[in-house]
Parts: sequence; C-alpha cells; structure tokens
Amino acid sequence: MDINKHILSLEGPILVLGASGFIGANLFKMLLSKRDDVYGVCRLEKGWRLDDVDNKNIFHTDVNDSVALKNLINTITPRTVFDFISYGAYSFEGSHEMVYQTNFLALTNIITLLEEKGVSAYIHAGTSSEYGLNSKQPKEDSSLEPNSHYASSKIAASYFLKSVIEKEKSLVLEGNSETD
Repeated sequence: MDINKHILSLEGPILVLGASGFIGANLFKMLLSKRDDVYGVCRLEKGWRLDDVDNKNIFHTDVNDSVALKNLINTITPRTVFDFISYGAYSFEGSHEMVYQTNFLALTNIITLLEEKGVSAYIHAGTSSEYGLNSKQPKEDSSLEPNSHYASSKIAASYFLKSVIEKEKSLVLEGNSETD
C-alpha cells in the first residue's frame, strides 16, 4: 500500500482540527509533507509538536466560538476534514461545561457548517473512553458504560454523527427512488 498515493488522492483543501495534539500533529505533518493545501487548527498556540511547521498553514481558532468557526470554514472551504478535537481527557481539563461545549456542541456546529459547504470526507476520532466501566477489551458492539463527563460527551458525539449518517443515507435512498 502506497500511503503517498492515498494522501494525494484526498480532495483538498484538507483541514486538520486539533492539529496540536499527538495524533492530529502527526497526521497534519504527514499530509503537509506531501501537499501544500493542508491546514491545521489549534485553539491557542501551535505548541511544541508543530514548532517546525510554517505558520501559514496554521489557524488559531477556538471552535467553541461560532463566529470564528464559521469564518474558518468559509476561509478554507475544506473538502476533507480530520477532526481530533477533544477536551476533558486529562485531569487538568476539569470544566464539565467545556467538555460538552467542545466535544459535542462545537461538533454539531462544525457538521452544520460543513453540510452547508459540502465536503468529500469527514473523519472524526472517537475514544475508547466511550466504553467507560466496560473498557476491558470491548468489542465494537459492547455496551457503553460512561464513567465521566468526557465519556458521556464522546458518546453523544458518536450518536450525533450516526444520526447525520442515517439522515444522509435516507436522502440518498429517497433521491434514488425518485429517479428509478
């Protein structure tokens, strides 16, 4: 498998939300090494993981600010989006209001804005924390037993995205039945 071929086949521009985190930074840098239409989003500073990345490919945007988020989407008009945004996974991220605002409400705003623009692909990173108390080697269909605000917010995000997918499937099926 030639990863470079897959990277080059992605529709651009490409937006990496949460680009200063471990996974986001590594993916962002890998994509950026192969193409120049890749943009990373960091809330405040780009952080040490991105010290070697040119600032022209970095946007500082608080995704909880709906005006700033809309401006970001309108400026870049991404066709492919990788979403690694997360708040509450670490003990120092203790505000439960910020957990739900970032992990769920911001996500609903992101999806609404992207639906208006039309995207080719949206990839969202979930977490094994969704399984909570049932986290010992869970299967994909294992029951979710959240044990924190973080876990609950990530479950809500997963179910929201599932509802968006189901709605899209329904629209596709309806569209196909009208043309048959």
